[in-house]
Amino acid sequence: MLDVLVAARANLARSWRRSLAYGVLCALLAALVLTPFFQWLSLQALALGGAPVATNVDIATGLASLPGVLALLAWSLGTAVMVLLGLGGQVILAADAEHGAPRAPRSAFLASVAVAPRLLRPALGWVVVYALALVPVLLTAFDILRAAALGSTENVFLQVVPDSPLGALGVYGLLAAAVVFSYVILLRWTFLLHALLLEDRGLGAAMQRSAQLVAPNRMRVLRVVGALHLAVVLLLALEAWVFRALAWLAFDVIARDSPALGVILAALLLVGAGVAGLVTTALVGAAGSSLITALFVRLGGTVPLAAKPGEALRARLPKTGRGLLVLLGVLLVGALLLVWPQLERSLSMTSDPVQVTAHRGSSAGAPENTLAAFRLAMEEGADFSELDVLEAKDGAVVVIHDTNLKRLAGLDANVFDLTGAELQQIDVGRWKAPAFAGETIPLLRDVMELVKGRMKLNIEIKVHGRERDLPETLVDLIQEMDFAPHCVITSLDVGMLRRVRAKDPTLRIGAIVTAAIGNVHALDVDFYSVERALATVTFIRASHAKGREVHVWTTNTERTIRRMIDRGADSLITDHPTRAVALRDARGADDELRANLLRLFER
Repeated sequence: MLDVLVAARANLARSWRRSLAYGVLCALLAALVLTPFFQWLSLQALALGGAPVATNVDIATGLASLPGVLALLAWSLGTAVMVLLGLGGQVILAADAEHGAPRAPRSAFLASVAVAPRLLRPALGWVVVYALALVPVLLTAFDILRAAALGSTENVFLQVVPDSPLGALGVYGLLAAAVVFSYVILLRWTFLLHALLLEDRGLGAAMQRSAQLVAPNRMRVLRVVGALHLAVVLLLALEAWVFRALAWLAFDVIARDSPALGVILAALLLVGAGVAGLVTTALVGAAGSSLITALFVRLGGTVPLAAKPGEALRARLPKTGRGLLVLLGVLLVGALLLVWPQLERSLSMTSDPVQVTAHRGSSAGAPENTLAAFRLAMEEGADFSELDVLEAKDGAVVVIHDTNLKRLAGLDANVFDLTGAELQQIDVGRWKAPAFAGETIPLLRDVMELVKGRMKLNIEIKVHGRERDLPETLVDLIQEMDFAPHCVITSLDVGMLRRVRAKDPTLRIGAIVTAAIGNVHALDVDFYSVERALATVTFIRASHAKGREVHVWTTNTERTIRRMIDRGADSLITDHPTRAVALRDARGADDELRANLLRLFER
């Protein structure tokens, strides 16, 4: 392995400038051409299905349709071709470096493009083989997505794993086997591009050639490729840690004492993160190609003096790399010019007081979705309480999250098989603590009577698949109780929200978004309820521009609560209302300045 590392280091020293420029070029083309094209393609596929946007479980349904399958196949194939083009050019540059005659990045790119038609077949092969290998993973992901929408447990992954140890072991074993098989295929095709581009073989012959080189040297290839992948993961983790540390230093230390300096650092970090991402991706590609090419040669692969495709376009960059430095300088200055106009807008932003929503009542201190939890939430100063409703066998609207009662009551029974009266007799408090023994599943009517005039409700419509008239029954109950000014309605199922809107257009409805394809702002809703990872500054700003609020779940730690307030969230859905209320009420002018800086830095 040492001889391979020495050779790869020598090759990289001769070609890194050109490989870096080539990698940056490919990354920019992918960002400016490939990504927008496939976003457009996804929207067209959705349009064929009659919808401008698909969220949550609807994504799985959309992907199962013919337009969805075609869009997914086209996206996968296009991405694979782009990846192969990028790697192909790096392979050509690394091969030239073996002979000390590196070519210009443009020549390498055109050489790679010249054989693009030949890359379609291996790209399709990769897509098909990996799709088949990952079928268990995809099926599990589909089940988890459905579980997230229909929800009967906190851990939706465990919901699709069999209860028996043998069944669970089988699921985990199948997933592990899929991952291992995928990696074995990756190792077997380690030299596929080299055989295609450097030895001028057809696809079948190139696959056979790669397998022949790997088979007798499997452990050596595994050590080299495995070390490469591990190094890439560690490098990316280190880069992420460095930028997080710099952001903390800028916003939590420097900006408090010197706001002007904090502004400058925010702009520089924003631009630096983008440039560093481009450079890191390019260098990883260059180093990886040099390493694999050096291994290819030492295992008996043939590297011609000059790769044939694109030979007439051969040209050299200055050895000093001044052209590359000028390019990066232009990118840096251009990015700064784009950032500064946003600075004034960011610094002038002001935030309305964020509202605190107790998650299923004050569920950290009391059993979730019980009257005890709602009483505690009011005592702790929550503005809203989120709760979940399901339809019982007799049509009663009951407050409970899970379809099955096993987790909360130790009873293997479903909500849709029991009447409202029967559900009201079931103890769902003892599991939390003996002091809560006797807390039962409440009717929504009882919760409304308890909180009216003291705390508002965020009523989430859950779906167990046996509903008849849940949205309509809910609206009738709200109107009967004169509760419209005191509540909002949310759901993962956009269809349920449409039925609420049709029944009473005056009620405020919000889409719970865990994932989306297309323009989520095309949904006819009044606000969004999103997981904290989706609550980016960009999403919140775009939602506010549409006049829509963003509610974020589940914000439990001090760091998360502060960060969501800084980003401009309108409501924090939390298990710890006391903590969120205290942090919100303690904010001052310095916190608002820091928030404005963060909104500039974070996207």
